Amino acid sequence: MIKKLSAALIAVLLLVQLFGFGVTSRADNQFTYTVAGGKVTITGCTNPPTGELIIPEEIDGKPVTKIGANAFSDCSEITSVSMPSVEYVGDYAFYYCSALTSVDMPSVTEIAGGGFQSCSALEFVNAPKVNKIGDYAFFWNRSLTEITFECATELGTEVFGDDESITSIDLPAVTKLGDTVFARCTSLCRVNIPNVTTIGWNAFEHCSALSEIVIAPENAKFASEGGMLMNKARTTLLAYPGARDAVRLPDSVKTVEERAFYYAPLHIVDMPNVETVGDNAFLMCQNLETVLMTNVQMIGQWSFNCCPKLSVVDLQSIKSVGQWAFADGYGISAAYFYTNAPTEFGDYVFYGHTDDFCIYYADGCTGYTNPWNEYATEAFSPVTVTFYDALTNTITAERLTHSGGTVSAPSAPEHDGYTFIGWDADFSCVTENITVTALYDGAEPTPTPTVEPTPTEEPTPTEQPTPTDEPTPTPTVEPTPTDEPTPTPTVEPTDEPTPTPTVEPTDEPTPTSAPEILIGDVNGNGTINTADAVLVLKYAAEMIELDDVQLIAADCNYNEVVNTADAVLILKYAAGMIGEFKQ
Repeated sequence: MIKKLSAALIAVLLLVQLFGFGVTSRADNQFTYTVAGGKVTITGCTNPPTGELIIPEEIDGKPVTKIGANAFSDCSEITSVSMPSVEYVGDYAFYYCSALTSVDMPSVTEIAGGGFQSCSALEFVNAPKVNKIGDYAFFWNRSLTEITFECATELGTEVFGDDESITSIDLPAVTKLGDTVFARCTSLCRVNIPNVTTIGWNAFEHCSALSEIVIAPENAKFASEGGMLMNKARTTLLAYPGARDAVRLPDSVKTVEERAFYYAPLHIVDMPNVETVGDNAFLMCQNLETVLMTNVQMIGQWSFNCCPKLSVVDLQSIKSVGQWAFADGYGISAAYFYTNAPTEFGDYVFYGHTDDFCIYYADGCTGYTNPWNEYATEAFSPVTVTFYDALTNTITAERLTHSGGTVSAPSAPEHDGYTFIGWDADFSCVTENITVTALYDGAEPTPTPTVEPTPTEEPTPTEQPTPTDEPTPTPTVEPTPTDEPTPTPTVEPTDEPTPTPTVEPTDEPTPTSAPEILIGDVNGNGTINTADAVLVLKYAAEMIELDDVQLIAADCNYNEVVNTADAVLILKYAAGMIGEFKQ
């Protein structure tokens, strides 16, 4: 009998060795496992583990290298996991371990799909060697705050989706990002992906706090500028960091990619040279109030759908508009067209408009009827804003708009020895033809232009020697005789003794009367930019206090109240949309 039992036992042991199945125990945990190629894969536990789970480095003298699929899924009492020798974590291995707070896996090189999905208490992950991370691996990990995967090269779909507490992600080696990989990471501020070569669809969807996407300058495929993600040539905007309130796209950008601004909380966007706006590009931008698109010719379907604060649309160069492009905003009351009727105009473009909605087309444009595509139409006379550079006595650009409209400024003029500091007039609510003139630090071409508002109708200010006659202006050009390509004024310096300039700075200190406070320069650093707007927004939200001088500088609309309206004015100034703050 004993011989028979021994034979049976030997047979069982042989089967275990041949097929690799077995059970072993460590501490209080009973692990189930398989063996293949001399390596152990943990498949689960005979009893639900609690507290700290330590995966042994060896079982029966064989290395433990894998955690199998669903091995510890739904083990709601595990609080930490340490697996020093494990190299692979299988599908949904730790799915819904709701009490799990930390994972230490120094040898893991791959985490399969859903590996740690829905571990809502997970705060710390150490995986210095991980190379590949599967779809949804850390999805809905709502307590993760920072992530660094130094060796990760590939991330699947929605790996960090809905991880609402993550503020920073550092992926120095990553080359491939899957679709919606960071979707709805609403606290994410910064993503470092210097060497990425493939970015999936809508990778940064609804990352409303994102302010910076970092790409290495030497990256061959992508570039970043002002935190924005673009193709290497900087001609296509791929993703916009959602935390910014106002933006002027670089002049090089010709295309805004599909969903580039999806759900962004911005108020103002200026696209001076963009020609194509992709499908859904600004879908659900619920704070968007102003869109400047001087050269846009093609707008894709649903591009500005569900933008409830957008009330007026200016289509300066449009040729094609996709279906539902401006629908479901319920606030659009007017659309202005400055060219002949578009050759392509989709269904329901302005669906959900106000009751008094009308399409206005510029005098002389053809192809419009009344109604046109079921919308009421009416002709209108545009107003012209002329941008003038007194240093070269040339018009740099002319922009059309409707009465009460806003235009996009041209690129800042550049001249050796002079620093462009803005324009001399506001063009955010234009009611008549006007000329605005470039202002420079260290020179004073202001006087020249002040006599030039009429050039609006005269597209060739070259014919206008007025600037030359303009006594004061000439000196403005004189400060840097080197650049002075217009020696004509050399006659003038005699009348306008170089003294004038020297005296002007000293004696022109209207600064004395205005106690050296530059309106808009809230932080007092001599420049007006988004940093000043942020201070105003923080003050309005009662997050900081401003001193008396800062309050004067912050009151850009001169109404003796500092609030978000002043911040918006500063943002418009910083974006070059207005040239000064008016009472």
